[in-house]
Amino acid sequence: MLWVTIIAAAMASTSSGLGLTPMGGGLAGVTEPGVMGLPLNPAAARSEQIEGAVDFGLNMHAMSVGLQGQSTVVSDGISPMPYLGFTIPFGDFGVGAHLTVPYGGGAKLAENGPQRFHVIETESYVMEAGLAVAYQPVEWLRAGVSYRLGRGTLSKRAAMNTASIINSKADLNPPLDVNNALFEGGQDLSVSGLGMAYGLGLSVFLPGEHEVHLAYRSPMTVSMDGDVTLRPSNMMSLSGDGKAHTELRYGREFELGWVVPVGRTRLLLLGGWVDWSPMAMIDVDIDQMVVKGEDETTESLIQGTGLNASDLLDGTITINNNLGHRSTFHGGAAVDIPIGTQWTVRPGAYYSPTTLPSAGFHASIMDFTSFDLRLAGSYTPKRWLTLGLSIDQFIVLDRVIRDSSLSLDNPASSGRVLPSGNGLYQMNATRLGLTVIARH
Repeated sequence: MLWVTIIAAAMASTSSGLGLTPMGGGLAGVTEPGVMGLPLNPAAARSEQIEGAVDFGLNMHAMSVGLQGQSTVVSDGISPMPYLGFTIPFGDFGVGAHLTVPYGGGAKLAENGPQRFHVIETESYVMEAGLAVAYQPVEWLRAGVSYRLGRGTLSKRAAMNTASIINSKADLNPPLDVNNALFEGGQDLSVSGLGMAYGLGLSVFLPGEHEVHLAYRSPMTVSMDGDVTLRPSNMMSLSGDGKAHTELRYGREFELGWVVPVGRTRLLLLGGWVDWSPMAMIDVDIDQMVVKGEDETTESLIQGTGLNASDLLDGTITINNNLGHRSTFHGGAAVDIPIGTQWTVRPGAYYSPTTLPSAGFHASIMDFTSFDLRLAGSYTPKRWLTLGLSIDQFIVLDRVIRDSSLSLDNPASSGRVLPSGNGLYQMNATRLGLTVIARH
């Protein structure tokens, strides 16, 4: 049953991994007051006035996978990353709520490409809703706490090399031919579930218009359940259905922001630490397996053998996936440049190292180091309305993998033989965002 491979979906945290922009869009961040700071910093819920915002964000990517000794395959796609939020002040207190997609992405690759045993099509998202309460006891201090509810979804479709699996579990002499088309089948996995977490925030307003902002987002464990289907051979009208259960543990995050006034401009210095190590190991439980025929003859044969009524399919099988995720630091800077009284331009640059070592890297689990070059601007035609536009161009460093845990050089007993995950992985990514902020 080692064919059940789950992608960790650690494609990004707010500022790590694939380098997705901070939650809320190109004008959001831990240093922002009010609704645009809310996703990261619950202290921002104590805004000066009622605020509401929506950010329409699109992440566009093109990815190429050139496995060892194989032809290169390319995938491109668009992932929506929206944000919706509001804040309402009540004297020294404030409340806020937000809805966003903090982590997510997917890929669709060639049906018959060399990567098919890793992945053909996959998609994973977390949609997060948060409720924040903030308190401002004195003029120079705001503190806040938030409750976060996340719904995670994960789906994956891939080919399956049944011969490789059998060879790893049985001492056959000679072993089955892993290149025989009879032993190529398929696997489908679809799971979803809910998780809860919290956030803490602190904003300190110092003399000289300096500001320091701190935020903490606790890890979120999402318990996922769903269906799994396997087909041991595409040449046989036979398949097995079962139930899958796993837990994905989304990262623990610390964010720090320092606002430094420089004349009429504001320098925003940002940094943080994200810990994806809770997702270093992923256990997947498979049970309630039922074998079925996809035509009348095969179904009659299964019914006649009484396979589904026997003890052969009882019990739970646990698959351990050692991904090796770790913690990283990230950081960057931006400058707010006012132009007249209605326009502000914000250029910025950010660095986000990968959280995934090369040994855990293969075509269905990918994570890159990236540089994010951002240009954002806002226009405030009325005191109650701001319109913003942002573009992020990611410079994503190529990864040449030579020691993937999936390797043709591994012994058959490891179950990590076919296909090799070694090769050249490349990605280009751009994010576009349109922001609308209303105040009352």
